[in-house]
Amino acid sequence: MQPIGTSSPPAAGASSRRADTLMIVALASANLAEGILLGVMPTAVGGLGELFHQSAGELTWVHAVQLLAAGMSVPVLARLGDIYGHRRILRLGVVLALLGSLLCAVAPNYLVFLVGRALAGPVAAYTALSVGIIRDRAAPERLRSGVSMVMAALTGGSVLGTLAAAQISSMTDNVIAVLWIPVVMFVLTLVVLFTMVPESLNRAHVRPDWWGAVLLSLGLACLLLFVGEGGDWGWTSTPTLGCLAGAVVILTGWALLELRITDPMVDLRVASRRNVAPFYVASLTMGVTFYGAQTAVSTFLATPEEVGYGFGLDVTGLALALVPPGVMAVVGALSVPYLSRSLGHKQTLYCGYVLLVAGYLTLVVWHASLWQAVLAVSIAYYGTGISTGAMPMILAERAARTSSGIATGLFNTVKSVGGSTASASFGAIMTSLTIVGTVVPTEHAYRVVWMICAGAALVSMLIVFTAVGTGKEAGALEDGTAREREPAAA
Repeated sequence: MQPIGTSSPPAAGASSRRADTLMIVALASANLAEGILLGVMPTAVGGLGELFHQSAGELTWVHAVQLLAAGMSVPVLARLGDIYGHRRILRLGVVLALLGSLLCAVAPNYLVFLVGRALAGPVAAYTALSVGIIRDRAAPERLRSGVSMVMAALTGGSVLGTLAAAQISSMTDNVIAVLWIPVVMFVLTLVVLFTMVPESLNRAHVRPDWWGAVLLSLGLACLLLFVGEGGDWGWTSTPTLGCLAGAVVILTGWALLELRITDPMVDLRVASRRNVAPFYVASLTMGVTFYGAQTAVSTFLATPEEVGYGFGLDVTGLALALVPPGVMAVVGALSVPYLSRSLGHKQTLYCGYVLLVAGYLTLVVWHASLWQAVLAVSIAYYGTGISTGAMPMILAERAARTSSGIATGLFNTVKSVGGSTASASFGAIMTSLTIVGTVVPTEHAYRVVWMICAGAALVSMLIVFTAVGTGKEAGALEDGTAREREPAAA
């Protein structure tokens, strides 16, 4: 009999649940830091132009360099995590982002600042590496809630970063002070990762496919340069066409290599199965709605009312107006586990896409008042939270434990390519449809952008519809996850 006044030791199950919760919260902190970096930089761009004496066109490299570095590094880091351990590579990614952010904060000139932005590129791999650890270490029933928390932290971090940057910018009028925000966050993240996150247990016992990594990185770099800079260079210019040709040639060579070798970086045969491929294709169009419309929404809200639309919001007002949509995106990501249990994977994705379509169509016809625009964007962002929270969870569950990192990493990369393409296309639309005698986009230009976003969400829904439920004919397990291949000889 237990003595009065004492308590029994916790059950092993309760202890395991607490350990899983601490691990997931710690991993979410890394994605929170990533989101804060993403939220801080748009606010800082204007001040950077004055600090380094750069034109608006030259400042586009602030985003382009980081996007290129992310596109090149995410698949490589994700696969190295599968081979050498996700925690080890995640720590490396945080160290690089810390060094890059520190370099940005103390940069004496614009070139050094861009080097810092390139070093911060690996932040885009945090989600894939975090999902790999959760898939490997957490109890199976915690996978969905863990992934949703990681995605919610990423979105919430972006909102917090925007708010913090706007507040510090208005208080100090000093862009350098804003750039120190991510430095502090990455220092705290490193402490958490070294004290609270265990290493993943399963390894892909294969030789790293270095040639595949190099070719994929170069091919993605050419592709992202083409879609990101083609508008500024001219779509028929030699550099633009050279990047396109290089992307086609290099990525074709990469695909042929991956199909021939025993241990490819990306198993294209698995990725092309009917229970997997549609989700990657849908990620491309998902990037259109997730990344493509962000700039359009911000510029619309910031446009002076004298133009005939818009609300003339300053940096602080814009940050506050985007809080409700950001909160709804977080709520959407956190609701994914509950929706999946009651509706199923694909139906949850459908809910996200329906909300995206509804939100952007509402924005097309209902944006005369600020509250109307914020409400419409909030609906769309709620759908964004659901869809971006559900997709990595689905891909992780359908991948082998030794390939969960690269499975989620490819999702992020494909989504970024879709977003880059959309950003370039939307920029061209708003440049061509302007008010006579000005460079200000017409209200119709924004309607066209939002209609395209609604159409992209609808296309994503139709693509996912073609995916089979569990893919048992493709060698999946009974729970829908892919069978693990026998480890190759080291």
